[in-house]
Amino acid sequence: MSEAVNIEIEPQLGATVIALGAEVGNLDEEYVDEIAEVMLDAAKAANPPYLVVDLSQTKYFGSAFLGVLFRVWNRIRAQENGRFAICGLRDFCSDVIETAHLNDLWDIFDSCDDAITSLKS
Repeated sequence: MSEAVNIEIEPQLGATVIALGAEVGNLDEEYVDEIAEVMLDAAKAANPPYLVVDLSQTKYFGSAFLGVLFRVWNRIRAQENGRFAICGLRDFCSDVIETAHLNDLWDIFDSCDDAITSLKS
């Protein structure tokens, strides 16, 4: 992975949290393939299959990253009892999700703790 892409993957309270660092605050085409590979691997390895994507450091993303989120969501859903949530959306990212009506499909939370609690219930 390039030094410009900082993704933290860690277990938290029985879920796997993928947190994109401030270095990738603007998810443009340059890093999407690299990010996709890391996120898909994390989704496959999540045990139990509860996955939270923390986008609190992300200021912008476009359709290419939405495609990554769909792929990650599908990978988690393919696992028995797989659950997926997103947390920490900033204004622009929240608008993108709402405009695409993905907030009807995905569970969205303000905080990581709220997302984890929901996935485990």
